Amino acid sequence: MSVIRVVLHNNLISFGSPASTAFRSASRPTAVALTEKACCPSFTFPDTSNNRFQSYCYASAALLLYLEFFQQFLEHLRITKQNGKLNHMESNLWKALHDSATLSELAILALYGEAVSYPYVKAIRSTSKSGKKQNMLDLGPRHQKVSTHIWAMIANPSNLLCENPCFNIASLEGDEWQHPDIFKSIRDLDLPYLEELLVAFFTGADETWSRFTSEFSPGGLIDAATTEERDLAWMPATNNENEGALGSFQKLI
Repeated sequence: MSVIRVVLHNNLISFGSPASTAFRSASRPTAVALTEKACCPSFTFPDTSNNRFQSYCYASAALLLYLEFFQQFLEHLRITKQNGKLNHMESNLWKALHDSATLSELAILALYGEAVSYPYVKAIRSTSKSGKKQNMLDLGPRHQKVSTHIWAMIANPSNLLCENPCFNIASLEGDEWQHPDIFKSIRDLDLPYLEELLVAFFTGADETWSRFTSEFSPGGLIDAATTEERDLAWMPATNNENEGALGSFQKLI
């Protein structure tokens, strides 16, 4: 993903698009229009450089949703070069965007984001009607719900790979899809072995979830604690307050 950001960073300004001004001010590649002729919708490429949670799922979705425009961008870049050739980094990106194995990996990441990652983060960031934030120590049942949902997708991959996936079934919280058009974009690519890849990825994801949430296991200290004890040891459900200047300011006030 970093290769993509570097290529956009180095070449978007020379592309002659309005994105150049936005990029200079925001210090990141904001693709207002990949070409004046292509009319690509405005979007900011996900901030994968800062390892933000979910950013690779978002980036995978962005690449697939706007795959044609990224391919056109590189072709335009090539033909405007004096020697008519892409450099090594640009060439690697070109190959990746035309490689079925790489596109299949992007597709699985995008599907995982829709089914698990996006709804999970939305749920733990939500507050009660009184505005009270969630206690991290109360997330045990939700983590079990994640595991149950992942295995439901493993048992029925068609819930995500069918022509019109239903968010009521395939999304962790039954929320509407973050990128409803991603399913058609993936289907139009006619990629091989998607079902096998989805099963393998989701199986590995559940193993990782189990490892990272082992302290919430039934019978453990957190599970055995009373509601009063968990309230006394209250912890934020996310790390938002420690990320960036805005988070620090919110913590201060």
